[in-house]
Amino acid sequence: MSNRWPIKWLRTGAPFGLLVLAGCHTGTPPDPNDPKDVGLMTAETVRRNLLWANEMLIEREVRHEISASESRQYIALRAKELITDLDITRIPQSAAWEYGEIFRTAEDWPTAEVLLKRALIKPVNEDRRVNDSLRLAQVEAHLNHIPEALRLAESTFNTPDAQGAPVLYGVYLDLAPVARGKGYDVPLGQLILGAVAVEKRTTVDAKTQAGAAFIGARRYHMFKALKLAAELFHGAGRDDLLPTVQKEWLAVNSPQVRA
Repeated sequence: MSNRWPIKWLRTGAPFGLLVLAGCHTGTPPDPNDPKDVGLMTAETVRRNLLWANEMLIEREVRHEISASESRQYIALRAKELITDLDITRIPQSAAWEYGEIFRTAEDWPTAEVLLKRALIKPVNEDRRVNDSLRLAQVEAHLNHIPEALRLAESTFNTPDAQGAPVLYGVYLDLAPVARGKGYDVPLGQLILGAVAVEKRTTVDAKTQAGAAFIGARRYHMFKALKLAAELFHGAGRDDLLPTVQKEWLAVNSPQVRA
């Protein structure tokens, strides 16, 4: 399975009064959480604060005090606060993917692009190549670089069966909503079909909690993705491609996939 950070991190934040990093600077020692004191806040420190923010806001969502959209806005603002003083030229290549994800959460697309491209120069393993390519694809879509976004996403389709878990989610949940309606809906729909094919051949350890959850949800997500592909083709006036979607729909409903 993938090392992806929990998806919920990207959805929420917390009341700002509860999110302020410790640091009343009245003769106290340097605060290791403050980039002004130590020069470069670690990615782990930022993630820890964003996780705290995320958990607080999930509770507020459950109580219907804020919407999911407001949560995303809060977490983006909090991420921006935490990275205000970061000097990206000091970020080592080995940590570029971590900071790239933080800037992506902050919706600073140009900086996220720089860092994720740096991370992909020499990914530490196949999992990082796949995840960072998918994240960069979403960033490129936000920057309206749709052909490059589609190319990056498709470049993950050659991953081994055991590494395919992030592909469908990265394509139809992260990339497609951003790229949709920008003049490339037909190739986007075809990309989704390719991601469904990766999902069908993906293997996981069913004995683990994560593996069992993946297997339990895979058909649901494939059906959702195929529905989206059909909508893209129909909206683009390409109903001639709908039989291909129907064929895939029937294949997903086969006993082999249901198992």
